[in-house]
Amino acid sequence: MVVIADTSPVNYLVQTDHAWLLERLYRRVIVPRAVLAELSDPRSPAAVRAFAADLPQWIEVRTPGRLPDFRSQFGDGEAEAIALCLENTQHLLLIDDRPARARAEALGVRCLGLLGTIREAHQRAIIDGHELLSRLRSTSMYLPSNFTL
Repeated sequence: MVVIADTSPVNYLVQTDHAWLLERLYRRVIVPRAVLAELSDPRSPAAVRAFAADLPQWIEVRTPGRLPDFRSQFGDGEAEAIALCLENTQHLLLIDDRPARARAEALGVRCLGLLGTIREAHQRAIIDGHELLSRLRSTSMYLPSNFTL
């Protein structure tokens, strides 16, 4: 399965040394050029910037052929990720931003967030999800108190 990823899931997996999980679950990951720019931003953590500067072979950077009309409602990364999924309807969108995710789902895009990805990996015994959630708590990621694996 191919997944198109927005910035946040990649960012937090890199920060917790679990970026490899994306390849393990999905084999191939596509990130829009805007997502690469966000990962490379000087305000991103050093580990994330280093990852963006030397992407693994299983990550492909693409630019959508056409940007959606709603681009101004979301960040560039979200808008380009949704646009790529609209061009490639068989792909899964990995996105956490709730308004962007709701818009993508309304357009028929299959979506999953980072927590859903962690749950899937935990259930498939690829990782100890509790350990990864513990690592995520040391980042700026919002984790709902009622989330369960």
